[in-house]
Amino acid sequence: MPVKYRVVFDDAESPGSKIVTTETDILRDFPQCSSVARDILYDGTFHAIPDIDVISLFFEKMDGVAYSTACSQGKEVHFSLGHVLNSSRNNGAAAEIKGVLVHETVHCWQFNGFGTCPGGLIEGIADFVRLRAGFAPPHWNPHNVGDKWDAGYERTAYFLDWIDKTLYHGIVQQMNVYLKTERYDDSAWVKICGIPLPQLWTAYLSDRNSPEAPPAQPTHT
Repeated sequence: MPVKYRVVFDDAESPGSKIVTTETDILRDFPQCSSVARDILYDGTFHAIPDIDVISLFFEKMDGVAYSTACSQGKEVHFSLGHVLNSSRNNGAAAEIKGVLVHETVHCWQFNGFGTCPGGLIEGIADFVRLRAGFAPPHWNPHNVGDKWDAGYERTAYFLDWIDKTLYHGIVQQMNVYLKTERYDDSAWVKICGIPLPQLWTAYLSDRNSPEAPPAQPTHT
């Protein structure tokens, strides 16, 4: 059965709520962002898509930007009206709302290795999908690699994007499917793409510093 979507405002008259309703068609955009997130995350692996009955979106007064969670009815996304207002002041409310919705609905659709997947990889996968959906915000910097592979968010997203484009197309989709049935450990990278994680990270850093650096090579076929 198709997913049902709900949108709830805790204060429909607040400035943030009015921005949502005037600068987006949220009843259309929310399902579309979820579908985009699902289709990118499961490209080539559609057999593994979980069944979700309902995804609810709550615009509310809260700290931070947004978060997603499971509930007895399905999945929930909670979105800060304060962040909506701040985005509008920066002249980017509509794109930012859609980008955050793509990111958060990835969390609704993705697997996490029974809770064993590093948080940085979970968030990196969500931002990888946001990047591929065309909603990378202006402040993202592909050269800000961070100090570790699972630094999270866009830093890990660009690492995954590099692997996908350079060494192993479909790494994110295959990792997600792997985490449906397996607990995470670093050997997952060898099992999926044949290259140990330290070698992937070293090659990525080398490539960022020198575009002519040779790529890593699989340890098996």
